[in-house]
Amino acid sequence: MGYTHKFEHTEVTQEVWDAIVSDCQTLMSNLPSHSLSSGAYHKQEPLQIGDGSGNGGLPILDRDAIWLNGVGEMAHETFLLERQDSDRLTWCKTERKPYDLMVQACLIVYYTHSPDTIELRSDGTKKDWAAAYDFVTEVLGSKLEIPPHKCFGPAIDEVGLTHQDFTRATQEFTKKVDKYLGLLVQCEESHKAQAHSSNSGAVKADYENLIRRLKEKPPQLMELLSLLDQTKDMFTNDTEEETANDDSDVPS
Repeated sequence: MGYTHKFEHTEVTQEVWDAIVSDCQTLMSNLPSHSLSSGAYHKQEPLQIGDGSGNGGLPILDRDAIWLNGVGEMAHETFLLERQDSDRLTWCKTERKPYDLMVQACLIVYYTHSPDTIELRSDGTKKDWAAAYDFVTEVLGSKLEIPPHKCFGPAIDEVGLTHQDFTRATQEFTKKVDKYLGLLVQCEESHKAQAHSSNSGAVKADYENLIRRLKEKPPQLMELLSLLDQTKDMFTNDTEEETANDDSDVPS
């Protein structure tokens, strides 16, 4: 699906919304020249915020909504955060592009003003949100919390898994996939070896059946394997960082 933030929320009062917009406008007036959020994948690109179309118009922050995007090639999906209930566009796939910093910052501000009206889910880890947290804290001059967020599916902390547990589970899953793919290779070799035998029809049927089963969900399988690898690396990096500096003031 790509690197995404999802934010379901209910309506807030005009007074609360005006406070949210005011803080976000202050952040817009103090943007850094480049973004280090979500892994700093595009740190060489200038941080430019435009309207939701991504064509470079002025972003909208008014009494009803916040509507913004990156600009040109550094634009991706529209970020739309409304005062009313989130009945449309409740997610934003930023692909870690520079405007991701402002998307995260707006969500941090919203959560600070109205934590009970928003449920945030993000592909990002604590480390991915740290740059936005530091930016908001520095500009607004107060310590804020990174909103609690969940990976798609059960969150690691919700099911009580340690980093070691997660790594072990990932390795076991990979072994099972490798075994399944190994069976496919064996079946293919058997098919070639017995192509001219009396059982070639049965072997071919087995082979084609296995091929069919494998092809039923290849995109999901490949996406899951990729996600597991990425997430494992993120958690490994986080563990090393926490070991080196247990006094980090970034909230978990």
